[in-house]
Amino acid sequence: MPITDTGAAAEHLQGVGPPIFVQAGAVWYAGDLIGVNSSGAWVRADANAPIGPLMVAGSSAKLDERGVPLYMGALVRGGRYSGGVAGSLLYTSATAGLVAEAIATGMGVTMPVGWTINDNTVFLLPTMSLYAVLANTRTSA
Repeated sequence: MPITDTGAAAEHLQGVGPPIFVQAGAVWYAGDLIGVNSSGAWVRADANAPIGPLMVAGSSAKLDERGVPLYMGALVRGGRYSGGVAGSLLYTSATAGLVAEAIATGMGVTMPVGWTINDNTVFLLPTMSLYAVLANTRTSA
């Protein structure tokens, strides 16, 4: 069964590496995938926009809230996911901030951003998509 990402704030989030602290350019929830829009604001990543995933929200945020932590990756569990199968790859969803097991139709970013650990836990590493793009560039040159 494919994972369901409700978009609710994660109950438990363990960030990878030190956080960076930003001003939120939109409302988001702990565990959301975050990227930068064309205006330079930190917002929820969206496969259809396309706003590529760069970081994981370490906490929920209100519009223009300052000092919001973002992580390069995170173990996210509880209150958000259900039905996941361990080892399934995850991609940026066509719904802003969320993940899905399938690549969204017309999606600008098609690289994985993480994988499921169990039915309600995922490991997100949005930058793995950047590494894949760079690897493709180096091998196709």
